[in-house]
Amino acid sequence: MIRSPPKGSGAEGIVAKLLAGRHSCRTQIETLDHINGLNEHVVGGATGTLTLAQDGARVTAQYSGDTSLAGTLRFKARTSTTASAEAGQILMAPCMGTGRPSRTAEVLPIAAGSLTMIDSTLFLSFAGAMADSSSCPGAQVAGSVICSK
Repeated sequence: MIRSPPKGSGAEGIVAKLLAGRHSCRTQIETLDHINGLNEHVVGGATGTLTLAQDGARVTAQYSGDTSLAGTLRFKARTSTTASAEAGQILMAPCMGTGRPSRTAEVLPIAAGSLTMIDSTLFLSFAGAMADSSSCPGAQVAGSVICSK
């Protein structure tokens, strides 16, 4: 059941139509880190599953099964086929790069994120910087999760 958002939420009348359910996806993750005085740019990615749930203008995307990225983000629909990530969220991602000994997932606070549907393809994009407590504090991370039903 799709419900309309509450009055005063800023999203009255917008109902997301973003193909709720499970989607097969592939990631493309880019990391820019500063190691031993040098800038290191690393690209990686893998495959996983995105489970999308929606309730009116509220959309939740849970991504799993991928060694490059995992986590759940909450979005607010802006149009019937686009949504913006809510503030204050995190994903889990490893510190990528030749100067990093571990590939264990660490906290990645998200500065911005969006979800867009074009035909039957879903695009989740995000950007952030690794947490100060990570093994690559401040490394800039941006990526896309591209999914099909």
